[in-house]
Amino acid sequence: MELKEKLRQILKERYGMENDAEIIKEAGALQGIDLGIFVNPYEKDEVKSA
Repeated sequence: MELKEKLRQILKERYGMENDAEIIKEAGALQGIDLGIFVNPYEKDEVKSA
């Protein structure tokens, strides 16, 4: 079984997607991943001793 066939089987079993139109529709509705925590500089608060 090819990778393509395995992916189609998983999408059908887990998410009920059975054809290209359903897969494309759902892929277009994905909101994406927020990578902001990985690209924003970390600012550490300075601690001053008394």
